[in-house]
Amino acid sequence: MKKFFGDIKECFKMSLKVYGIGFTVGLIIGLIVSLVYRRFDIRLIFQWGIRFGIYVACFGLFIAAISFTKKEHMRPLNYQKRWETYFERFNLAHVVFFISVFCLLYSVILESIIFFL
Repeated sequence: MKKFFGDIKECFKMSLKVYGIGFTVGLIIGLIVSLVYRRFDIRLIFQWGIRFGIYVACFGLFIAAISFTKKEHMRPLNYQKRWETYFERFNLAHVVFFISVFCLLYSVILESIIFFL
């Protein structure tokens, strides 16, 4: 059980990085959209960041679903030994799944914060 929670912790760390990148790209897109409409709306900019984070998470869940259903497409990794230094119990599909779920949770939390402000 300790190995499982260790892998979850690594997925959590990686999901912060993945969501941060996606959120930043969404913020840039939101800033461009805000400039096109010639009005600076901070709520619109943050909503674009959250939306792009949701898009990244949904794409990850789609990839995880394919790898869960089509086991013949999953082959051993080229860097299996290095992979096992980070994740002791999870394979690639599990890691992508948990990262995507964490990213969706971040989006829900940020969306509800913006909604109630």
